[in-house]
Amino acid sequence: MIRPTFILAVYVCLAAVSALAARAPRTVLDFYFLLPDDYFDAPRKDLLDPNRGAIVDNEHGYLHVVGDGSQFSIWLALYKKADAGRIVVLFQEDEEGGCNSLKAYAYSGGHLVDMTKSVLPSEPCGEEKFYELPRTRTAIGVRATDNNGGRHLYDLIWSGSRFRVRRR
Repeated sequence: MIRPTFILAVYVCLAAVSALAARAPRTVLDFYFLLPDDYFDAPRKDLLDPNRGAIVDNEHGYLHVVGDGSQFSIWLALYKKADAGRIVVLFQEDEEGGCNSLKAYAYSGGHLVDMTKSVLPSEPCGEEKFYELPRTRTAIGVRATDNNGGRHLYDLIWSGSRFRVRRR
């Protein structure tokens, strides 16, 4: 016969495991593993190999994986929100001449929610921009791609709730 204390202990252990699994991501690596599958053509773990040029800087909330032809290069940077939550900004460089992509995600209800429209300024796709996600500061540098001379256009400055454009 199974004792009630054993059943209670099993229940408490299962509840603790499920609470840990559902905890909000804290590091840039946690957010990386929650990203939608459409960002990846290669196994996520393989892309993190430093010998392939990957950079994982959890201390500063920065991650970069290098593309290889089928896999686009990805940069991630974490930002703290005024309400103590976090936003992860993702830049994906389309090396095949398509549109580079800048997105923002927040964690809610066990998964990432696209926050791009509410935290980033609206920018049309055809303008060929490169976004320099910071490793040790909070401003995102925006420059024209090499086809346009690579000149600095403006910065996106984090205010704690959204990014604002700052022209030099």
